[in-house]
Amino acid sequence: MWEAIEVWQDEGRDSLRTARTLALTVGQLEAALGYYSEYRAEVEEWIARNRAVAEEAEAAWRRRQALTAE
Repeated sequence: MWEAIEVWQDEGRDSLRTARTLALTVGQLEAALGYYSEYRAEVEEWIARNRAVAEEAEAAWRRRQALTAE
């Protein structure tokens, strides 16, 4: 669910475009937005954690790539 909110934010909060991007119905996205409206802090925490994990994974990959370039 947090993924839908992250994409929605990245898509400029455009529900129709987000639904198309994620192959969801607008109703499914609206359900996610309803959850987000009630549990905003929790969802934002999940988004932040995911971004941190992704950034660390990319940094680790770059370090490995640097080893092979030497």
